[in-house]
Amino acid sequence: MSVEELHPPGVNQPRMLLLRMPVRSFSIDEVALANADEVATFAIEKRRDEHLSGRWLLGQAVEAWGLDIAGLSVHRTDHRAPYLRHIPGLWRNTPLPSISIGHASGWAFVAIIEHGWRIGIDAESANRGLQENAFNLMCKGEELLALQNAPSHAIELWVAK
Repeated sequence: MSVEELHPPGVNQPRMLLLRMPVRSFSIDEVALANADEVATFAIEKRRDEHLSGRWLLGQAVEAWGLDIAGLSVHRTDHRAPYLRHIPGLWRNTPLPSISIGHASGWAFVAIIEHGWRIGIDAESANRGLQENAFNLMCKGEELLALQNAPSHAIELWVAK
């Protein structure tokens, strides 16, 4: 299994970890941080593989961070953003890092950052375009006008947000 740690240039604080790996098939039993009920909702195998690869990679990141994944579960905010929580009944209240999981072009990505910070990761092929009718979902006002005048920069703005 090829897991690669990525290092943002010039970033020393706060503590963070960025990992990527090629998406592959996993069984639900191989992925401790996956929820079988959630995985069962995926009708498309590609989406299932992306999800399980991301959750498996998250497990690797959490362990590299020094945490025991057996005592953790992944939940989602109202906006579907994932976050870590101690399993009820373990009586732990130590702060947990913030996480982000993504996938694109056959890769799974995980970002993890120390408590008190938020992180988001989005990766897209530089060759991917966005339809101009989606621009108003990304920005408003002067930013929207600038994007409409330079639509080739849409994917860069999308992943930067």
